[in-house]
Amino acid sequence: LEVSRNPIYSSSQSKIVKMLPHLLPELEIFDFTFWFDDKLPPPPESSTLQAVNLLEDLGLPFALSEHPEPGGNILLELQRAQRQARYLMQNQQMIDYITYELENGGRLSRSAMYQGGLILRNMRHGRVESFNEDWYTRSQQCGTEDQLSLNFVTEEFEFAPLYRWY
Repeated sequence: LEVSRNPIYSSSQSKIVKMLPHLLPELEIFDFTFWFDDKLPPPPESSTLQAVNLLEDLGLPFALSEHPEPGGNILLELQRAQRQARYLMQNQQMIDYITYELENGGRLSRSAMYQGGLILRNMRHGRVESFNEDWYTRSQQCGTEDQLSLNFVTEEFEFAPLYRWY
């Protein structure tokens, strides 16, 4: 797959790997997949193994990381996104998406925000594929800033634990 120089298109390309790993034949042999964003340092192996054990012990599909920035409000995440040129190009799309979610029962405030930069998946769990596909669909509606759609999806699924890798 040739990577595009267009920041919006190249972001869409990476979302297939990030959000839809169950569709990649190369990953079918793995019970767990772990995504970490290239903007983050790799987490310690010991904490990742602890997270795998947590998922196995509790029978959970995911471990997601809490957003490092304070404030549990979607609008704060939108505001952070608006400071970056690649997200600002889709500002109206993000606003329209948030409006849609709010009109359909979504909430702005929450006790904590997830970040999409660290995602451990139990690929054998029955809810992983539907979560992945819902997140991907919503991210296409929202635009390149998938943190916004991630937090609306987790609100509905209500099963992803916060995990601190660092």
